[in-house]
Amino acid sequence: MSGKRIFVYVQHLLGIGHLKRAATLADALCDAGFEVTFVSGGYPVADLLPRRAQVVQLPPAGMAGLDFKALRDEHGAPVDEPWRARRRTRLLDVFRNAKPHALLIELFPFGRRQMRFELLPLLEEATASSPRPLVVSSVRDVLGQQDPSRQDEMLALFERYFDRVLVHGDPSIARLEDSFAAAEAVADRVQRLAVKRRF
Repeated sequence: MSGKRIFVYVQHLLGIGHLKRAATLADALCDAGFEVTFVSGGYPVADLLPRRAQVVQLPPAGMAGLDFKALRDEHGAPVDEPWRARRRTRLLDVFRNAKPHALLIELFPFGRRQMRFELLPLLEEATASSPRPLVVSSVRDVLGQQDPSRQDEMLALFERYFDRVLVHGDPSIARLEDSFAAAEAVADRVQRLAVKRRF
C-alpha cells in the first residue's frame, strides 16, 4: 500500500456518466494502492460504486429538469437552507476524518455551480489544511454549454483553489479548449488521462 489517501467527490444530477467516470477512477486508484474515500452526492446507484473505496453517500440530490436550476432532495422536494447546512456539515466532517493527501472534485469549477454551498467551504477547508492536500478538478474533454460570462469566474476559482485539472479523453477527438475559452491559462496544469471503458 502506498499509504496515500485520496478524497473523491462526485455529484451526478441527471444521468450517471459523472458517477461512472469517478467510480472507474476510484477503482483504478485503489488498484494502484491508494486509500480512497469516495463521496457521492447524487441519487444512489449501487451497481456503479467503486469496489474497494470507502463509500460515503451524502443526503442525495438531483435535478427535476434539464435547466439545472431546481436542485431536489431524495423525495423530490426543493432543497432548503437547513438541508444544505446538514449536507455541508456531513461533507466537511468526512473530509476532516479522511485527512487526504489529495482532493479530487468531479467537474467543479467548470460545472456544478449548484453545489457551491458545500464545495466552496470544502475547498476553503482543504486549502487551509496543514499539510495542504493536492487539489484536482476532474473533467471530461468537452464541457457542457457554458455561459461566456461565467468562464472568468471558473478560471478565478481554479486559480484560487486548484493545483491541477485532470482531463479525461482523447485530444485528437475533442480538446478542453474547444469548450473552455480560457484553457490556455491552465494549460501548464492539465493532466490527460485515458480511462478504459468498462461498458
